Amino acid sequence: MTKKAVLFIDIVSSSLMWNTYSNKMKTSLKKLDQIIKSELKHYKNSYIVKTIGDAYMICFDKWLDSYEFARNLQLDIIDKQKSLAVSNNMDFKLRIGIAYGEVEVENINIQNCKLKDLFGNTVNTASRMESKVSPVGGIGIVNLSLKDNKKFEEYMIKELEDNNYEYEILSYTEDCLKLKKNMFKRSSRLLTNYHYTCKSIEELKGVKKIDSCFKIFLK
Repeated sequence: MTKKAVLFIDIVSSSLMWNTYSNKMKTSLKKLDQIIKSELKHYKNSYIVKTIGDAYMICFDKWLDSYEFARNLQLDIIDKQKSLAVSNNMDFKLRIGIAYGEVEVENINIQNCKLKDLFGNTVNTASRMESKVSPVGGIGIVNLSLKDNKKFEEYMIKELEDNNYEYEILSYTEDCLKLKKNMFKRSSRLLTNYHYTCKSIEELKGVKKIDSCFKIFLK
């Protein structure tokens, strides 16, 4: 087992855009791929694990690298919206989910190509961050490493405050009251000054409980 940051990117309403504006969608996807690969060059040991249709799974050594990449990518998409949008009535927007924690790394061989793939709760949680937590045009991010979590929370709050980004702090657990008391002891600032919501872990379907994650709006 090793610790990695796993990041998922998905295009909002991609099926509709493919069905309605397939030619423009092909052009937009090529531009997106160029933007992603250009941005990844700034982060050591980062790489695309795989693409699934028009979705991406990307690996980073550090959670900070994954967050900075996601933030910069979303802001770049906003700046380039005129060239990426498939029509005047349909913007080109992404959801991005990130989870940092332990993963299983396996070397696989497909059609004589040697590839790396990642497995485990961190991978599944990153997928849920994208599909269930990330707002359109924003980021859902969680740190599953208890050792690094305090530093992660402190950094994220300062980063979001300094940039005036709107955000929510969410928990997914079976015992919200107990978790809220424990979080208050650890960081009263985390709960008293910002919108906080505790939800059932059942909403994330199949992953372990989450003490705190960030839903970040970058509009």
